Amino acid sequence: MARIRASASRISLYCAIGERLATVATQFFGPRGISQMAASIGVTSRTYNRWIKGATPDGESILRLIHIYRIEAHWLLTGSGPMQRDPSLEADMARDVIKAARKLIHRAETIVKEDNRKATHQTAATSRNAVARRLDGRRAAEVY
Repeated sequence: MARIRASASRISLYCAIGERLATVATQFFGPRGISQMAASIGVTSRTYNRWIKGATPDGESILRLIHIYRIEAHWLLTGSGPMQRDPSLEADMARDVIKAARKLIHRAETIVKEDNRKATHQTAATSRNAVARRLDGRRAAEVY
């Protein structure tokens, strides 16, 4: 079976990503921290070393690394921008999400209250009609 050769640009891209993965490990665990970094994202140090040397990392492990260490995906792929996400921006985003969720909950509660009010009104009207029919039936029976 013929082996597919990777293009030079692709090799260069993965080597650059590998350099940034080495930087992340060093940043968080020191110059000999590759095994600790690898363990923290659920891969072997051999796998992490292969990534550093240019092998293609698997998406799930990279997502774990990005999530756990708040690494900017754009930085990991391109090398531009900050290495880590700004925690204050994450807090702002979390506040916005919570605010939107509260508005949705309030709207849902309002809708439920309106539906309950309508149902209560309809039930009361139905009950009044049933009582009126019974009374009309009794009155008719009394007449005959």
